[in-house]
Amino acid sequence: MSVIKDYTRLFFCMLRINIKGLKSYGQDFFVGIIAMIIKNIANIIGVFMIYEIIPVINGWSLPELLFLYAFSTISFSFWRCLFMNTLNVSYYVRNGELDSFLIKPIDPLFQIFMEGFDDDAWGDLLVGFIVCMMAMAQLQLPWWVFLLVVITGLFSSLIFASFSIMGSLLSLKVARDSDLSDMPYIVFDLIRYPISIYGQVMYNVFVFFFPIAWISYLPAKALITDQSQGILFSGISIGISLGLFVLCYVIWSSYLKHYRSTGT
Repeated sequence: MSVIKDYTRLFFCMLRINIKGLKSYGQDFFVGIIAMIIKNIANIIGVFMIYEIIPVINGWSLPELLFLYAFSTISFSFWRCLFMNTLNVSYYVRNGELDSFLIKPIDPLFQIFMEGFDDDAWGDLLVGFIVCMMAMAQLQLPWWVFLLVVITGLFSSLIFASFSIMGSLLSLKVARDSDLSDMPYIVFDLIRYPISIYGQVMYNVFVFFFPIAWISYLPAKALITDQSQGILFSGISIGISLGLFVLCYVIWSSYLKHYRSTGT
């Protein structure tokens, strides 16, 4: 228990230091946030344009689509804000920089998490919050749904982190000339829209085998139709997120046991 407390304290300490470091860039920090807000506005306009062409997408109305988009964006933004440095795992290994993490008395993966955050992602997160509240108002959802979305989104960001780490390890083992760590971006492109539009086969794959449907689609759908079921599905989403991350951590630990320094 004391270990968890120590790592939690260290996490918030490093988060505070990184935010101060980002703010030291002055205007660049805020320009990056504004750029992400503009990008998200363009994405939302795209949702509106699709809705104009297809008034109902697989039974989803415009407010429901916006709620799903916001849910997905919040989860993805939390990953970018807190765990995006997992994209650099394969880089650290190939360039020998992983050695510097291994000699310190702190978990190497935790150090990688804390090595750097994405300053632009705070703009994404802000837009996600605003769009979520707007969609909730149109759908007449209770206020606590917003808190549940934020909590679920925070935990489901671990799914993105897991895919990024596994993609890096896979590229090191199988595809040495390519980097598969950018899987979270592909996943985000898929989950911004109802998973059901990809057909029954892919729906089953995304629910039971490659569980990206649990990041936002299934919890969002349940919260819209039945809040009590939404609480259950959000709990399942959190459980799957933690389970997948634990599995990823076990594989990562196994990789470290057989890791050999590049000597660089």
